[in-house]
Amino acid sequence: MKYANCSEEETNAAVDHIISQSKRIQNISNKLMALACMGDETIEMLPVKLADIIPDIEAALHPTIQDKRIEIHKNLQPITINGDAELLKSLLINVIDNAIKASDEASIIEIHADNASITIIDHGKGMEHDEIDKITESFYRVDQSRSRNEGGAGLGLALCTRICEVHNASLQIISAPGQGTTVKILFTTL
Repeated sequence: MKYANCSEEETNAAVDHIISQSKRIQNISNKLMALACMGDETIEMLPVKLADIIPDIEAALHPTIQDKRIEIHKNLQPITINGDAELLKSLLINVIDNAIKASDEASIIEIHADNASITIIDHGKGMEHDEIDKITESFYRVDQSRSRNEGGAGLGLALCTRICEVHNASLQIISAPGQGTTVKILFTTL
């Protein structure tokens, strides 16, 4: 903002976005601490419609999507998940953000949802098969330099795995170098 030539309206919108994201991060941090320290019983599970949380996910990722000129192609069937809306948002934001980071400029990321799953597909760098099992470990980063430059600590997918566990879901990852990555979140109970 310091060096940007923005109108007052754009500045106010940016400040509002920063404030809302700060509140969201604080809320998620509190919930993740509860997950880590107290177990699953502290999370209230309520029906969450995917269509209701998609706008917040898009708003959180909009600056990154816009900077890299990424196109998001969505094929979303109506799906309701019994869970925590903020944790589900965090799960999807983390997975989609990883897809954005792995993608070249002006790439396409696909998001599909059906009866019991949400799938995110990027056509980016991909990774070696032996990396797939490691990427959900805390502090593990496939691309050390990229993660450092973009502020990653290697916790995103470890948290995603924990969020999936709390929601009786699994995280399936398929990838190949130069062919991109597919992340499928499979819910066993909706």
